[in-house]
Amino acid sequence: AADNADHLTFLLQLVELELIERERKAAERRLKTARFPAHKLLDEFDFQARPSVNKPLVLQLVKGEYLDKRENILLVGPSGTGKSHLATSLGMAACAQGRKVRFFRVTELVTLLLEAKEERQLLRMRQQLGKLDLLALDELGYVPASKAGAELLFDVIATAYERYSLIVTTNLPLKPDENSESCAMKITFTVLSSLVLAYYSHAAEDTTSLTDALTFHASFDHGQDADFGKGDRRLYSAPSMKHPRTGTPGLPTNGIVSIARGEGRFGDALRFHRKAPDLVFFQGEKNFSYERSNWSGTVSFWLRLDPDSDLAPGYCDPLQITSREWNDAAFWVDFSKDERPRHFRLGVFADRTVWDPNKRNYEALPASERPVLTVTRPPFTRDLWTHVVFTFSSFNTGEKNGSATLYLDGKSQGTMSGWQQTVSWEPAQVIAMLGISYTGLFDELAFFNRALVAAEVDRLFALPDGVKTLHP
Repeated sequence: AADNADHLTFLLQLVELELIERERKAAERRLKTARFPAHKLLDEFDFQARPSVNKPLVLQLVKGEYLDKRENILLVGPSGTGKSHLATSLGMAACAQGRKVRFFRVTELVTLLLEAKEERQLLRMRQQLGKLDLLALDELGYVPASKAGAELLFDVIATAYERYSLIVTTNLPLKPDENSESCAMKITFTVLSSLVLAYYSHAAEDTTSLTDALTFHASFDHGQDADFGKGDRRLYSAPSMKHPRTGTPGLPTNGIVSIARGEGRFGDALRFHRKAPDLVFFQGEKNFSYERSNWSGTVSFWLRLDPDSDLAPGYCDPLQITSREWNDAAFWVDFSKDERPRHFRLGVFADRTVWDPNKRNYEALPASERPVLTVTRPPFTRDLWTHVVFTFSSFNTGEKNGSATLYLDGKSQGTMSGWQQTVSWEPAQVIAMLGISYTGLFDELAFFNRALVAAEVDRLFALPDGVKTLHP
């Protein structure tokens, strides 16, 4: 009998361990499915630094009772007040309680809704959202929506209301009669709908400033040549990167690069089929604005690939702009060669005589002496397009005040500052090289003649029809 009891106890323990392991795996799946941009716990939130946040109310909400009542949470305030942190923490707490959660930046959701509508998958996406217990919408109001986008977002909120809970973060001001604690945290459909209308109303904001700054745009929707440019719009190719990089108009004749019909961000795109020595480039003169003093600018494009699966070994530069070499008066973005996952990097190099007059071994330099910004876990995937933007300012001032910022999907990944960025180009020799050792899709290349601010980068990311709406 004792032996039987021991066996039963042992079996019971095994069953308990199995149940614990299944729940752990289920919790991991819920967190992965929710797609939080980062895992942020409530224990990490600094309530003392943000005295306006009602800590007792937040601690009550984290218990999840609002989910049973299908109530909604609205987090209102300017940037830097911890709204996204709280939304993430509440969402992760809901996952831990066994709830189905999905987290979106509003611009991301609107883009996916528009794509689903275009691909006749909108019903399927609505059905997927309808299975949730909690939908978290981050940054409502930071970037304007198109009319079509705002209508689709409104439909999502209308469908969710009283069916499942919403968490919404916004910087849009509430009306005076709406600005109460009870309304701010437990919001009605009327308030939500007014916020979406306010979100759409921002779409009427003038985009003239972006239009005026645009100097070049290649959508690849009408072939390989650029749609708009201040200079030569033709795409060139050459058999290698060897100087002189003159090339001939058109894509390489060996088919290593082609137009991918219907696979682009908004239409067609360039597809780089495999790593090859061939060079594809646009002329920089007048297209990529250059100033010999107090120079600034912005570069924007979209990529679609799985870096770890698609890229061949070695460095890969989706874009490099220079008249010389990668470490001499050059801008580039690349995927690293050794790390897994492969890092994504922005390189911004002044004249080598300025940043490295002794011509040292680059690989031996400490990271602090390399003008490179690194993203260790970039969001690239075969399933979705990723927007890449970098801005630069205070170049060619002769002082150590140059700076450059990298953005992915509208979010800043960091800034390099405090460098003397002297770039002495001969504009006629500058070229913008595409897809060096790259395998994947490339689309929507655009240049601007000034450094766009963060809100403009976000607006650029959210343009429903791309940069073509900024020029004739």
